[in-house]
Amino acid sequence: MAEFWDLYDINRNKLGRLHERGLPLNSGEYHLAVEIWVKNSNNQILLTQRHPDKPWGSYWESTVGSVISGEDSLSGAKRELIEETGIKVIDKQIAFLGTMTTEDWIIDTYIVNLNTPTYNLKLQDREVINAKWVDIYEFEDMCSKKVIVPATINRFNLYRDKLI
Repeated sequence: MAEFWDLYDINRNKLGRLHERGLPLNSGEYHLAVEIWVKNSNNQILLTQRHPDKPWGSYWESTVGSVISGEDSLSGAKRELIEETGIKVIDKQIAFLGTMTTEDWIIDTYIVNLNTPTYNLKLQDREVINAKWVDIYEFEDMCSKKVIVPATINRFNLYRDKLI
């Protein structure tokens, strides 16, 4: 089944049109995406490993995805977290970190603090093949080994002080 996104301008105003995932966007069109970092009481962050058949296959990342048509940013972040990891959170557990705009994405980043063992996660088939908790030293080591999605590294660096 096709996935549709609302289209926005650079100022986050809805354009009143839908866009089908997988098709190129026109210049000046943006879609809303979300990222949600999970941090535990040991000051570790949860990373998930992308399915090998996806772009950046087998690389590690935070939970990230597109907001579907009719959905707001926070709802999209909660949905992506449930879909990819099985973690269910409520609004008051989540803190907004900021917004970043790329060539055709407007991406809102959130953080949630909770302790969930990886064996309790329900990873989404065809999307995620593994998950693990890492501290800053392991994260930096993974970065040096080039096994983390580059966009994830960029956003981590943007919000570093709030993530560690």
